Parts: sequence; C-alpha cells; structure tokens
Amino acid sequence: MDIFPVFERAADLGHMKDFLADLPESGGRAVIVEGEAGIGKTRLIEKTQELATGLGVVVLSASGSDLERKFPFGIVRQLFELPLLRASDEDGLLIGAASAASHVFTGESGPTGNSEAATLHGLFWLTANFCSRPTLMVIDDLHCCDVASLRYLAYLLPRLKELPLLVVAGFRTGEQPEDGPLFSRILTDPSVVEISPAPLSEQASHDLLRSAIGSDVDPEFAAACRAATAGNPLLLHALARTVLLQDMTPEAANSSRVASLGPRALSHWVAPRLARVEDTTRRVAEAASVLGPGAQLDALAELAETDVLAATEATSDLARLGLLKIETAGEFTSRSVTFSHALVQSAVYGTLTDRQRAAAHARAARVLSRLGADGDRVAAHVLQTPAGDDGPEIVALMRSAAAAALLRGSPETGYAYLRRALKEKMHDEERLSLLRETAAVAVQVDLVEAAPLLEEALTHTTDPAELADINARLGAAYGFLRAPDRACDALQEALRHLPPEQEDERRRLEATLLVAVFVAPGRVSLRDRLPELRSLPAYDSMGGRMLDCMIASQAMAVGDTSELHRVREALVDGRLVREANGEGPLVCGWIALLASDDPLGMTSLEQAVKHAQRQGSPRAIAPAYSFRSLALLWSGQLSEAETDARTALGLAETGRVDMDPCFAGAYLAQTLVEQGRLAEAEAVLEELSVLPPHDSPGPVYYLLDAHARLLREQGRFQAAARTARDASKVWQFYGFDNPSLAGWRTELTLALHALGRSERAGALAREEVEATRKWGAPRAYGRALRVLGVVTGGQEGIASLRESAAVLARGTARLESARTAFALGTALVPDRRDEAQRHLLQALDHADVCGAAPLMAECTTALRAAGFRPRRTRATGPDSLTPSERRVALLAITGATNREVAQELFVTPKTVEVHLSSIYRKLRISSREQLADFAGRLADGT
Repeated sequence: MDIFPVFERAADLGHMKDFLADLPESGGRAVIVEGEAGIGKTRLIEKTQELATGLGVVVLSASGSDLERKFPFGIVRQLFELPLLRASDEDGLLIGAASAASHVFTGESGPTGNSEAATLHGLFWLTANFCSRPTLMVIDDLHCCDVASLRYLAYLLPRLKELPLLVVAGFRTGEQPEDGPLFSRILTDPSVVEISPAPLSEQASHDLLRSAIGSDVDPEFAAACRAATAGNPLLLHALARTVLLQDMTPEAANSSRVASLGPRALSHWVAPRLARVEDTTRRVAEAASVLGPGAQLDALAELAETDVLAATEATSDLARLGLLKIETAGEFTSRSVTFSHALVQSAVYGTLTDRQRAAAHARAARVLSRLGADGDRVAAHVLQTPAGDDGPEIVALMRSAAAAALLRGSPETGYAYLRRALKEKMHDEERLSLLRETAAVAVQVDLVEAAPLLEEALTHTTDPAELADINARLGAAYGFLRAPDRACDALQEALRHLPPEQEDERRRLEATLLVAVFVAPGRVSLRDRLPELRSLPAYDSMGGRMLDCMIASQAMAVGDTSELHRVREALVDGRLVREANGEGPLVCGWIALLASDDPLGMTSLEQAVKHAQRQGSPRAIAPAYSFRSLALLWSGQLSEAETDARTALGLAETGRVDMDPCFAGAYLAQTLVEQGRLAEAEAVLEELSVLPPHDSPGPVYYLLDAHARLLREQGRFQAAARTARDASKVWQFYGFDNPSLAGWRTELTLALHALGRSERAGALAREEVEATRKWGAPRAYGRALRVLGVVTGGQEGIASLRESAAVLARGTARLESARTAFALGTALVPDRRDEAQRHLLQALDHADVCGAAPLMAECTTALRAAGFRPRRTRATGPDSLTPSERRVALLAITGATNREVAQELFVTPKTVEVHLSSIYRKLRISSREQLADFAGRLADGT
C-alpha cells in the first residue's frame, strides 16, 4: 500500500528514542509492540529503525510470515545471514563460543553435535559479538516466528542487560503462535516493555483521511469512517482509497455509505485493483501471494506462466497500485517482491479457492526445486499440498529437508516435514523406515505422537530384530508419556524378540525395565530378576554399565551397600555420561552415589551438565540439573540448588523431556523452605498438585517429604505427621527403605516430638539411627544422631549430638553440620557456656555460607538469649565459595578473561563480574593476581 504519514505515535516513538539513546549506559531491553492487524505496529517499527539509523545504531531486522513458520531458525537467519556475509574475517563474529552456532547458517554438523544448549549459547555470543556498538534488533510479525528462533529469543531476553541491544518485536493479537507456552514466556519476561498502539482519535482519523484523499473531509464523514474502521489506520487508509476509487465525495451526505465498507475496506480496496489489471498482472499478484515475502522474479514469472520481462512489468504495475514493494539487488533478475502489508497478501491469497491454492503450492514446489531454491523453501510449499502422484519425489525431498532441519538444530521443523512425507503412498519397507525416523524425532518435539507412530511401525515387519528395536523405542515413548504399564509391556516384548547374540542391548533393556520399580506403581516384583542379572558375566559396554547402575541402585534402595562398587566402576571414566543422554539407569546411578555421600556423584553430575550444555539435548540437561540440585541441597549450597531446580523444573514442564516435574519441584520446595521462603515453597507444591488431597499421580515420595517439612516449619505438626506417614507408604510402595534418601522418618519424629509424643518420637529416632549406621553415609547418619539427640535431651542427648558432629565432620553436608552445631550449642548453654558459644557461632557461620536464613535467625536469637553478643557473620575463605564461584576462580587463575570465562561456563560476562566481586570479598583480596595464592586449595576443594 501507499506509505502514509504516521499519526498519534509521537509518545510511542519518544519511548523508542529514549530506549535507543539509553543503550550505551543502561544496557538492553525488549519492547513488544502488540495490537490488531493494521493498527500501525509495522509503521512504528519502521520509524524506530529510522531513528536508530539517525543515531548511528546498528540495525538487524527480520519479519515472520505464515509460509516460513516452519523454516529452521528462519528469523535468526534473516537477522544474521546478510550481516555475516558482509563481515570480514577480522570481525571475528563466529569465533569462540559463537562458533557453536555456525551450523545454523551452514547446515553442517558442528563439533558440539548441534546440541540445543550449545546452539543457543553460541547464538547469544554471536549476538554479543554484533553488539560491539549499540544495536537495534527488530522482528516484525513475531506471531509467525519459527519455534527454534522463539527459543533463541527466550534465551536472549534474560541476558539483555549484558548487551547494548534493543529488541523490538511486533505481534498481532489473536494469532496462534507455533509454541504458545514459549511465546507466553517471551511476552512475560521481566525485560519486556509492552507498547500497544491505540486506535486513532477523531482528529487523527480526520487528518489521515484528508491526507489520503487529498481534499477537505467533512467532520461527520470522517467520524463515520472512524466508526466503521474502529480507528484502525490501515483500514482507514484503505477506506480512503476506496472512496477515491468510487468517486465518493467525502461529505456528510455520504456518511451512511461508508458504514458497510469499514471492516472490509482492505478487500474492497484490493479486489477492484486486481479486477482492473491485465490477466498477466493478476496472475503475478496471485503467484506472489503464494510464494510469500521475498519472491524472486524468475520463480514469480514461471509460477505465473509468463516470461521474466512480462513479470517485471507486472510487478511494476502492482507496485504503482500500492500492492507490492520491490527490492532490487544488483542484477536485473535478482528483483524480489513483497506485499506492502501482510493483510494485502492475505487479501490477494484469499481470492484463490482451496483447490487453486493447493495446485499453486504444488507448482511452486516444483518451480523452486527446479530453480535450485533452498530445501526449506520448497518443503514449505509441499506442506500446503495434499498427497498426490509425485509420492517418491515428495518423500525424498521431505526426508532430505528434514535431515537439513535437524542439522540446523530445529527438530520441530524436521518433524513437520517427516509427517508430511508419511501422507504419501510407499511400499512397506520404506514406510517402516520413515515411521521409525519420524518417531525418533517425535520423541524430541511431540511425545504424544511418538507412540502411535511406533505402534504402526510394528504392523509393517515380522523381523525379530526390528520388532525388538521398535518395542524398545515404544517402551521409552510410553515411559516419556508416563504410561508405565504400557512401557513395561513394550520393554518385555522387546526382550522376548531380541536375538540372543545382542548381549549389550539385552543388558540395556533389562536396566531400563528395572527403572520402572522406582517410577511405576506396583512394579517392585521386577526385582525378582535381580539374582539372574547379578550372575551375568561382566560386560563393559553401554548396556553393561547401565545394568550395573541399576543393580547398585536397587540394592541402595533397601540399604544394601554390597553393590555400590558397580556404579562407581560404571561412572568413574565419564563414558556413560557422554553416551547415555540422561537415561533412567544413569540417573539411578547418580542417586545411588549421592545417597552414599560418594564425591563421584557430584563429579559425574558436573560432567553431565557440562557435556549436556555442549553436546546434549534437553533430555540430558533436565535430569543433570535436577539431581545436581539435590546434591547441592544436601551439601547446603542453597542458592545454587535453587537455580538448578528451577532450570530443571522449567525444562520438565515444557513436556519435551522424559522427567516427572515432581523431582525438581520437590528439591526446589525443600530449598525454599531451608531459606525461609515458605509461601514460595507452598506455591511450588500447590502447582504440582501435592497439597491435600494428594491427587498427584506418579512417584511423589520426594514431594510428600517436602510437604511434611513445610508443614512442620509452619507449626502445623499434626498435618506434618500425617503427611510424613503418607510419604512413608509411598516410599515403600516404590520399593525404597533407605533413610539416606527418604526424609519422612525425620519429619515424623520431629513432628511427634513437637506434639509431646516423646516416647514414639524416640523409638522412631533410634530406628533411623540404626538404619543409617548400617548404611554408613555421614550425612544421613549424622542427621539421625542429631534428631535422636534433640528428642532424647539431657546428657544422653548431648552425647548423640557430639557423635553427630563427629560423623558430619567426615562429610560435606554443611547445613546438617550447622543444625547439629546449633542443637549442641543450645543444649550446652546452661552448663558449658564457652563451648556452647563456640558451637553456636560455628552454626551461625555455616548457616550464613549456606544461605539458611531461618537457622541464622535461630542462632542469633540463641546467642542473645544466652547473653552472648552475636558477631557479624564471616562467610570468608575458600570454603565459603559456592561451586559457581569456585569454577570462575579456577578459570580466572589460568588467565582467562571475563569474556572467556563466561563463554566456557555458559553464563554472561556480567555474571562473571558478580562472582569475581564475591570471590574477592570472601577471600579478602582485590585482584586476579592474588587469586593465584589460593590455586591449590581451590583445586582440591579445601
């Protein structure tokens, strides 16, 4: 359409100018321009680009379109491809951490295996490299953005403060984006400012009409036009052009005539123009509406069944009519066209029948393929067509496009292409292959569809090896869908069909089946297989290691230490972490190590997080973060435990990972309770449906423990005792009887003690002491001794507390040590004041390092009540560093810059600066050079 002046947008543009001017000082932010179609979002964004250019701000731009919704990283590629082509090697835009995103632009597999985490991290650093100067990134029609690019944007927004970058995106309200939850996450990010252009006032509407019509407009006529279009600038402009087309005088007498034109003003404006042009020009307009934004002249001509010269004349005519915008880059044939507005394209496209559209897209696919267009552009048209006579060619094309999409890191796009290929007719062997290929991708993007695809695949083969493989995948798919009975049945079918020579796969299947004991109701009987499985000869393979993890974890669950050597041997060299992709047996191995206080557990989890960030998938990252949060919680690193738990819970709630949110949710709730944030903990538990009446399905044992702890901290001791008893039943139902994992007995004991039922509390405490003594892990044993000391009291209680302190000194459970020190100090106050003061101050220091605010408050209160003066807390020295601070310090000692440290640790430079400031304060130093004095102690963790 003709470009018309911008009315009543001065305030919005003023905000944009301020945001741009503030970039060097205030850092980045995001602006979402939202509103109905035609309200002026695009014009506001265009004016913002003009402002940026005038201020010397670098501009990166992209625009979504319906046809390109499935393009892998389509918006990202629009933003960066041309600037990358224009850049020189000296600019160094795709070096360092940014190189992990190179495959997005090349379509080639990179050293990181194109993992999602590494790709997003790489794209962040590519963005950071572009932002050496203040930069404006504009994305119009965000509602048409592909999922992969939405994921990039969601990753970028929380890190915007690090960059001199203003992100401005427009989206049309009422539209359905590709990924609703992800889109909502972007809109609600704290960095986002929303601007909603308002409908034009009567005065602005009058001014627009007068400008567009070119003569005076009667106020009553203008008011009627405004009422008919609800003040929508685009519709007002189209209505003005219709008035001119119909030779209507803009006077009061014609006010009633415009009422019926308003809502359809655009179609009333477009249709007559198409009716007046020559047939060739109309066909070119229709072809452009099918090909979408950026249609090339040669493709346009062929699809319109004309020659290039005629197509050129037609596009010029359409541009003069205000329908098209023409861009020319160098050669004559490089002319490309885009409609003046997305609604204009929709209006032209709407003149075609469904049959005409399908036929046009089919021809467009053939034309583009013949012209050597990008596979995604061809595939996008195939998606708009029904199955036809070109089956073999379509299947080959879509499989090839899917493979390219997967290489670029966009499984959603690859899945859409493969689903379309399945609509074609093909012989059984090819269909079987395609079903398995599609199901493998579905596991990453659409878990609900993976199982039906594999069920169908089973009907296309009788080969035992293929049946075993498909059933194994089906078992995993049903596991992801939390259909444990079906999962177990499929895995057992896989074992039944498995050829006897496949020893590694047999061990892998047996290991996966044993996971069901811990997550599937009523499957404890699967342990009956353990004697036979223990007797299998050693087999150092993936399957063998996974089975060793499961044999060890099943023994751990009942407090048997005899098999722990198996999990240590399976995990010690990191191979299982690198190859198991977060599968259940690996996770169970981690739990066995954590329950036994084996430092290899945290080492392996650190390896898993690092590997998953660089080469893993969300499936691998989620459990690594989840169970590292548990390890951090148990060691008293509450802030970092919270961060990991929130990350894992966010991933689990996307539905893209096969991990029940109840695990990360429980660890998050417990961490919040330890920090005194009881309302937040309650909200987490309520969200996960664990609060009464306990209607959450699945393995909610950790959640019930967390809920019992919350209730006790709230002083609701009866409810805490009741919930702890519920937890005990659930733990036992899932085959667990190891107090190192289960906290229900501790919570029940302390709740009963608070209720005055000391005899029962003491009996429970002694049971736990005996069980944890046999297990031997310091954290659980020390905790049990502390609880016994608290409920027993007197000299016997003090003896238990002293023993607890001695036991905990052998481990790393700093928060448990703090609790014991507090209990012991409190017990000693009447008779041994000096020792009591020492223990209370130690508890205060430990609680401070852990970030346990409630315990700090209790320590301070106890010190004052005993007549002692609480000193300022002193969280100093190497032991006070958090794991993240320790990692930053060790890299800084090597001479790495803040930027290099940030790239290595998958954080931002600002985060590194914050950590270094904290490190300097805790170590009482002022420079990197002084860090070297602590190298040895930081490296060995002392």
